[in-house]
Amino acid sequence: VGHAIETHADNDYDLFITGDFNLPHVDWETLEVRSGGSSESNLSAQRLLNFMSTYLLSQMVNVPTRGNNILDLVLCNNNRLVLDVMAEPTELSDHNMVNVLLSFDPGVLEDAQATYLDESNFRSLDFNRADFSELNKVFNATDWKELRDSGTFEEFPAKFTKKLLSVCLANVPKKRPPSGKPKLYNSLRRRKTKLKIRLSAATCAGDAVRIKNLEDEIGLVSYEIKEAIIHHLEQGEQRAVERIKSNPKYFFSYAKSFSK
Repeated sequence: VGHAIETHADNDYDLFITGDFNLPHVDWETLEVRSGGSSESNLSAQRLLNFMSTYLLSQMVNVPTRGNNILDLVLCNNNRLVLDVMAEPTELSDHNMVNVLLSFDPGVLEDAQATYLDESNFRSLDFNRADFSELNKVFNATDWKELRDSGTFEEFPAKFTKKLLSVCLANVPKKRPPSGKPKLYNSLRRRKTKLKIRLSAATCAGDAVRIKNLEDEIGLVSYEIKEAIIHHLEQGEQRAVERIKSNPKYFFSYAKSFSK
């Protein structure tokens, strides 16, 4: 699992891991292993806690799922996505059924993976240029109670978000395409930040092998960032040279930018 997470670490992601872990001796309030379990069970519990620390995961289930024990877990790296957790008896198992209320609809997850300038996403909107007086008028004219009563409690977060997005798309200007650092640079910079967080966790745990591996990865990413910046500058220089005759002002503006 750790390998799968690190393989996709260059992307922004929200991670959920669920299942029956059968570790009754973990105190999920203090994140400590209580006495009373077998040595094998205690070792598994400590490994899980170390794994959670390494990948910045939180355990979201705080109610018993079998007897007085919390055995069925939901691990997540973004607490804001979980609104509520309930565990109710079921005839299907001797464990309670765990119900997790999310702040998004996993049935339309593909829509949630929109790119930075996807026109059907909040991130495509420039709220710095928005007319909030007009937005407030539209929001005040919206029958939110009717929207709330139009479906179940579980469906409301997705319906609310969809309505909010439709209003914003109709009243907020779109962002202009970015002209700063290349997209690859930004992706590499995010990856480096995540690697540094993992290095800090590995240092606290005293894991020398993992520390060495992460330091090597950070060094490689730093080199890739440098190469991405050089490539970006070379592309800018090439465009400026190509426009010397057709657009001299562009060339002189480019040259002047290095004197700032």
